[in-house]
Amino acid sequence: VILTVLSGLMGIIGSVALMAVLRHWPGMSLYEGMFIVPPSAAVQALVICVVLGVLSGLYPAWRATTFSPVEALRYE
Repeated sequence: VILTVLSGLMGIIGSVALMAVLRHWPGMSLYEGMFIVPPSAAVQALVICVVLGVLSGLYPAWRATTFSPVEALRYE
């Protein structure tokens, strides 16, 4: 969960930084209103990131619980 939250925050910060650069790019003044991230969109993106991260981690975690420790170490 921590990894998905951190990756989501890094993605949001990276996209805001990229949009700040594009806002000042020559010839982009026509699209200036498009390069704004509303806080609600950032929160929704973070929630989606966390939900997908947790869902994608459930199957490997469930599968790991079905192995006995001896079997798991035998294949390493």
